[in-house]
Amino acid sequence: ELVPVFSELGQVYLDTEQFNEALNLYRQAMTIPKQGRNPELLFKSGVAITEYALNQPYATNQTRQEQLQEGLGYFDKAIRIRPDYAEALYERGNTYVLLGEVDKALDDLSLSVSTDPTDTDAVAQLGFVSLQRGLGEAAKRNGVTARILFDLNRSVDQLTNWLNTVPEDAEIDEEDPDAVRRETVLLNRSAALIALADEQGNADNLYRRAVDDANAAIELEPEKPDAYFQKGIALRMIGDFDGAIDALTESIENSPGNSEGHLRRGIIRYRQNEFELAKADFEKAVQYTARGLNPRAHFWLGLCYQNKGEIHRAVVSYTRALRIRPRYVDAHMNRG
Repeated sequence: ELVPVFSELGQVYLDTEQFNEALNLYRQAMTIPKQGRNPELLFKSGVAITEYALNQPYATNQTRQEQLQEGLGYFDKAIRIRPDYAEALYERGNTYVLLGEVDKALDDLSLSVSTDPTDTDAVAQLGFVSLQRGLGEAAKRNGVTARILFDLNRSVDQLTNWLNTVPEDAEIDEEDPDAVRRETVLLNRSAALIALADEQGNADNLYRRAVDDANAAIELEPEKPDAYFQKGIALRMIGDFDGAIDALTESIENSPGNSEGHLRRGIIRYRQNEFELAKADFEKAVQYTARGLNPRAHFWLGLCYQNKGEIHRAVVSYTRALRIRPRYVDAHMNRG
């Protein structure tokens, strides 16, 4: 008879962010006979310890990792008792994301969504994490194309599902940092479409859809630098160079110190033979990268110097690129 009281009081502690108090209460509840295998108490204990781990401002990384592992233990026990516990699968998947175990996270999130397709938070998270793994694989020299395409397509499908399911006027708790926002879903789908187009090649329709998503995100949040950045990348790929420069300029203006924005704008300017403007962008890209460790910016600076006939300065720029990325083939070729 005490269990519902413990559960309700523990939820009050969770709602008021008194996570350690909630955890202690759930642990106390599990000492009641036959409650040590109560999946709800185990699940809520996992939630309490993971939230506690994430909300300690002065915790060391090791302490935080240990607490997240403890949270995994509670979720594991809850799922062993109730294999179709969608909420526990979702939370365990999120915990795996925090621990950097993306493959395990995707397994859990997929099971969570298949168990409860109405959980829009799980649907969105499956889309976000699929994009994360797809981009990570695409960045590798030996990334498996079939797996990359699978992840990127799944990301697009899940995020589309979310956008089609959640009404545009749905209320969102603006004070909840974990709340899924429409503009975030649109931006992630835009990124997935761009990556999918890059991987497949000759996919103007995907780039145009990415532009549409970026524009929709901009309507919701007009000063979102990422939306302008992605719009600029997609416009460049369909040949709208002026539009791309305008979008990247908006991104830079809304995010001072935007190294990648300067680099991408500089590349377009270089292609348009605006070498001095391009050079200024590449210099900014170097300036705004931590310790100037931006091999691509140094490489493009080398191209600018080479174009102007300043061969010694070009060699210096290519050398700087190679110090950062020793296997940068194009920099070796140009320096040679």
